Amino acid sequence: MGETKQGFNLFKAFADYDRRIIHATMMIVMIIFLLLPLKLPLIVSEQTNKYYNILNNIKPGDKVLFVFDCEPSGFQELRSGIIATMRMLLEREAKIAVIIGVPESIALPGIVIDTLQEIWTRKGYEYGKNYVYLGYAWANDASVSASATNWQSAIRKDYYGDPITNTFLKDVNDWKDWALICDFPTAHFYSSIINHYALRGTPLIMNCIGVMIALIRPQVDIGTVKAYLGSTRGGAELEYVLGTYGPGLQSMNAFSVLHYVTIGFVIIGNIGYFMYTKKNQRG
Repeated sequence: MGETKQGFNLFKAFADYDRRIIHATMMIVMIIFLLLPLKLPLIVSEQTNKYYNILNNIKPGDKVLFVFDCEPSGFQELRSGIIATMRMLLEREAKIAVIIGVPESIALPGIVIDTLQEIWTRKGYEYGKNYVYLGYAWANDASVSASATNWQSAIRKDYYGDPITNTFLKDVNDWKDWALICDFPTAHFYSSIINHYALRGTPLIMNCIGVMIALIRPQVDIGTVKAYLGSTRGGAELEYVLGTYGPGLQSMNAFSVLHYVTIGFVIIGNIGYFMYTKKNQRG
């Protein structure tokens, strides 16, 4: 059984296949699914749906703080969620203030804006009127605390050195004037935002790296953080709900198919082991 006239034994081939075949197959499959813009089925979590609904309830003109609280290394894990979140805010025509929580994030907003240039232009976003870049304005807990109680005294100029009184931020006085804060943390700076904004009542949502989910989840359970996206998977789920194809779905497609390929090789190896190797051992 499993043997041809030429003496080739299929089960022996299953049992003894070269591991380099596995590596080559997985590499080829990964490249294919990273290049092809396929929208494979994805289960969307309750948290992602909550996150989406909060963003979807933003009204035109609502003021939103968009916090880059991540290093470039962590940005790759959060990139899909950051871009998808910004996309929704632009579609809802929110007024967006981008602020930096760690100095390494200075260049990251430009990457996001370039990625969404089409919608940025289509919606007619103008600097000062619709969005402002504040740069590294939240350097520590004291700066976050001060801005929450007296914004005009704590943050007077934007990243370019121009007075914020020339922008929509002239109407911001304290934590009550923000409709939402979107934070993308890779460290513990988010605790300052929770203490000085969320606990006072400013709605806060997060997209955090995988190792931080265990820290953020209790804050969600007690209602301090309204919803979160979990790592790249959460970003991919938000892309899926939006019907867009971005870096999250691109990664998850490759991950999912590679898992199927791995399972397939495990099944093949087990068939070979029980049908050929084990049988010969008994003989």
